[in-house]
Amino acid sequence: MTVSFRVSVLLIASTLLFGGPLRGVSAAQEATQPVMISMELLANRPIVRATINGQGPFPFLLGSDDQRTIVDPELAETLKLKPAKGATELTVDLGFGPTNTFKTALVVEDIARVTADFSRTTRPRGILSLALWKDQLVTVDYSQWKVMLEPGVLPETNGKDVFALNPTGEFTLPLTIAELSVDCRVDPLFPGGLILPTAMAGTLPMVGDPKDAGSVKTRAGALRVLETRLAGNVTLGSVEVKSPIVFLSDRSETAIVGTPWLGRFLVTYDLANARVRLLRPVATATRY
Repeated sequence: MTVSFRVSVLLIASTLLFGGPLRGVSAAQEATQPVMISMELLANRPIVRATINGQGPFPFLLGSDDQRTIVDPELAETLKLKPAKGATELTVDLGFGPTNTFKTALVVEDIARVTADFSRTTRPRGILSLALWKDQLVTVDYSQWKVMLEPGVLPETNGKDVFALNPTGEFTLPLTIAELSVDCRVDPLFPGGLILPTAMAGTLPMVGDPKDAGSVKTRAGALRVLETRLAGNVTLGSVEVKSPIVFLSDRSETAIVGTPWLGRFLVTYDLANARVRLLRPVATATRY
């Protein structure tokens, strides 16, 4: 039997058994290693930098419940990105570092509603949807400022650290203050801490009277808020925060928690199964 014939037999066998050619241990291990993407904080919002078709990198907001990846019209024009006639999306190569490139569909859309308070030189040029990695576990590590991609499935929801995403992809979890429990939306594009509806003020244990704190930016626009420190603790999911400072707004119908509160959390998304896990890697309590 010739050498070339033996090689051919081995290649065919490996394809039948393993779905591809035989690989060395190091190569196989490398294939299962998590992909790490750097993340940074800009104007209290998470940013990742990505190339588009090899050009860039450009800053993108990390939108956890955005269903589509968006690029702003000015950048699309610069890069000559234009959907085919009759289409609303176009496909590009989105790159993170020298080795991680993903094909993704994106849309061209104005994102000024969430970037109005950035300077022209620092403003994000798009919003990156986690749906880009819908078949993987995507962990947004706010404690180490990185995004990790890996295969896997989250456990079933338990109402403690694993929760169900709602049909629109929003992540809400129970928030408890004293005897009061409300649903709280997790929104990393909200640069404030925690907003509570003013209607809750009468039942909140507060230190002193609320004070005018001006306005804060949200996806829905600017909200006038009052600021107060709670006399009691807040439990978010299964994580307790001691006597935090919070905002009150009469224009907010639900509680919203933003990036400043996410700074010590690991949030893992399993979009294929509409689940999300919230963990706190640091055991010590943080005072906000």
